[in-house]
Amino acid sequence: MRQSDIRSDNYSVFALCECGDSHRSAGKRCQDFAYGCKGRECAVISVADGHGDVNYPRSEIGACIAAISGAYWMKKFALYMEQSRTDISRAGAEIEKLKKVICENWLRQVKDDLRSFPLTGAELEHVERKYRENPQRTYGTTLLTACCTSKFWLALQLGDGTCVAVGKNGDIYEPIEEDKRCRGSFTTSISSFEAYKDMRAYWSEELPAAVFLGSDGIENSYKSKDKFHEFYRTICKYIKTHHFAGGVDKVRRFLPNLTASGCGDDVSVAAVVDVKALR
Repeated sequence: MRQSDIRSDNYSVFALCECGDSHRSAGKRCQDFAYGCKGRECAVISVADGHGDVNYPRSEIGACIAAISGAYWMKKFALYMEQSRTDISRAGAEIEKLKKVICENWLRQVKDDLRSFPLTGAELEHVERKYRENPQRTYGTTLLTACCTSKFWLALQLGDGTCVAVGKNGDIYEPIEEDKRCRGSFTTSISSFEAYKDMRAYWSEELPAAVFLGSDGIENSYKSKDKFHEFYRTICKYIKTHHFAGGVDKVRRFLPNLTASGCGDDVSVAAVVDVKALR
């Protein structure tokens, strides 16, 4: 399991990954990557889910690049918004630029990696021709990333997985519009041509008590939306009852049970929490 958690005065941030039970049994590595950090200007979290199919032998690397790079550019965006004093409600054009920057920089880093470490014969053995001709696609991954500042919060999503927010009134909601193309084993990908056009956004000046990002392994482990939302309610209860570190530890110990009793896929969750605002 990979973990990072960073405390701050206004926000607490955690990011957890657990290799899927079925993947571990088959000797496969975790294809998810979760990341969280806190800077002066904002708290940022990311979750990326590498596709893991035989056509994506480097999706684990692609997910790592997506999660960390996505968070980096979200922090840059938050700092720009702070310095320029741009009203977030009028920042649609800037957010569109941010989507493009995130996707283009992911592709640049992937191409750098390919130059330094070309795909091997063993990696290409089962890769279809269309992926061989566009080797960046072998790094394919989804991406969810979010930032919270003292003035606004922003979330971006490309592919499946779910962003879940908890309002200061205790209500749970999913703020990002669903991409109905993501069904079954199909998902949109950051490795696709002009991937930024598939990225959805949500921003608001109404600050939440918590923002959670979860890979699709979380939602697919529950039989109903109510049960799925209860997972996040339970995390909030853990944090209120056991304080932040104790609550995160309980989530960490629960994730292996979740993937074993659920869909067997990798499960990742990252969160920004205003502990004092939790009801």
